[in-house]
Amino acid sequence: MKNVINNKLLSNIFCFDVFLEITKYLDICDIYKLFIVTKGVYKTLYLQNKEYINKILIRKILSYFNLQRPLNLENSDINNVYNVLIKTYNHFKYHRSSYIIDFLLYMLENKLDCDILFEYYANLCEYKYDYKYEYKYIPTIDLYSVSLSDIIYIFKHSNNNQLNIILRNFTIPITVLDFVIDDMLLDNLQNWRFMLIIDYMFYKHCFGSFDQKYKGNIHNIIINLILNKRTKLLKQFLKNKKRYFKGTTTLDYQILVHKIIHVRDKKHLQLILDELKYDNINFTNNGYHDNFVIIRCSVIKKLCEESDFRYLKYLADEILGDFINYNIYIHNICEGLKNLLNRGLETYKNIVCLSSVLNDKSKCIINSSLKKNIFITF
Repeated sequence: MKNVINNKLLSNIFCFDVFLEITKYLDICDIYKLFIVTKGVYKTLYLQNKEYINKILIRKILSYFNLQRPLNLENSDINNVYNVLIKTYNHFKYHRSSYIIDFLLYMLENKLDCDILFEYYANLCEYKYDYKYEYKYIPTIDLYSVSLSDIIYIFKHSNNNQLNIILRNFTIPITVLDFVIDDMLLDNLQNWRFMLIIDYMFYKHCFGSFDQKYKGNIHNIIINLILNKRTKLLKQFLKNKKRYFKGTTTLDYQILVHKIIHVRDKKHLQLILDELKYDNINFTNNGYHDNFVIIRCSVIKKLCEESDFRYLKYLADEILGDFINYNIYIHNICEGLKNLLNRGLETYKNIVCLSSVLNDKSKCIINSSLKKNIFITF
């Protein structure tokens, strides 16, 4: 009975104003101890003033970790911010000098969803990149630095809102984006992540064109998308290219086409060739010269050595046209066919699928070179 009377008395005399004054001199643990002294204090003070007291606790937790920048709680879910912060406090309370990025990563690892707090940490962090050395991160002793491995982890594990926050707050070079995309493709992650990165890359780094020194990275990204059969992403990339590229700036189609031919891809090569045609129409309309792709002779020879005549026919239809009848190309076709014959392979006969693109002169040269009547000429 005595305890009940004391609890009621304590609840009555321990008013909110007194509580606010006392909290100025208490740390987070002491405030919690104060709440559990009696159910009366918890009910009459905390539960009836929960949001206000949580704001006090939020400020104290941030101060505990020496985070002095104000956290704007306007129009935010105070209780959610508090719940996430108190979990962070309990996890890091014996490591007050942790890197700020560790708080952000802790949220990702534990799927703690609180955008306002996530952006607060992101604003405090700074990603420093050495442009002189590709992919190298400059270590610093300050607690606000972010490493390349941190960036990769965030890109892989953040949700849509969180990744947008990171892209909004960090300046990430194309060289790093190339590295990150390559790494993420290995994990077969969802398309939406790559779409955000591709959109970011264009509006952050493309002002009419990409810097010439990053063209190699751009081509790497395109080829990686093709190798991983990310057709939708490649289309998104080309859509952004149409929107952002100006004047005579374009992709290096000569490099791209040969890299795609190397993996015997038709579907994505056609997308690249269609893009080349689109560029050439624009160039012609604006008084610029067209871009052309020249197929290397070694490619023709290798296709014949591998009996891949249907792919050669595709290249003749889409790129070479009548140029396939040039002596230098016919010579390499003959060399490739001879190598097939020397290996005793009968597949050389499949060259007849090229009948519609080879003229009679070329057919005669091939027949004469092989001493076989593969083609019927008139």
